[in-house]
Amino acid sequence: MGTFSDKRGFGNDYLEGSYIALFGLVIIWATLILVAEFVRKREHLTGEGSRGFPRATGAGGEGVSEASALLTGERREESESRYAKTANAARDATLMLLIATVATQVGHGATAASAVLTWIFFGLAILWILSVLLFDHVVIPLVFEALAFPFIVAIFALAFRSYQNYPEYPRPITPPLESTQLYN
Repeated sequence: MGTFSDKRGFGNDYLEGSYIALFGLVIIWATLILVAEFVRKREHLTGEGSRGFPRATGAGGEGVSEASALLTGERREESESRYAKTANAARDATLMLLIATVATQVGHGATAASAVLTWIFFGLAILWILSVLLFDHVVIPLVFEALAFPFIVAIFALAFRSYQNYPEYPRPITPPLESTQLYN
């Protein structure tokens, strides 16, 4: 009995290579989550409703001053930090590869082609993550995403191809039909 329903059984080294690439992306994702948390802007818990700090208002109860807005946290940064965006890109790449690897394992099983495509996707995912980290631009990461997506689609296609090339896979035994049986 193979792992899940992998048609090649436990001796499938290609599946192991796919999981090594997946593990690498998980480590990168976890590291980027820690970095994003470490560098994010900290705010004091002095907002509206906290004990001892009433809401700051200007003359006549209208508006707030710049200093009180910073202290109460009313004006927040609208965009995520570059590190949070990088962690999100790593998460997306990891989840895409996880789903493709599990589909490969449950489907036909990993082959040399699916392992090679997995490692090509891994390399493109690294470039994608680095482009998000180094260039605060929309087009450059989008190019790497567009290059990486067909490899995930190809891994899925290999996972669900026919089983005709593997004679060790048990097929139902049916007697061949004679041409006269078809028309009677």
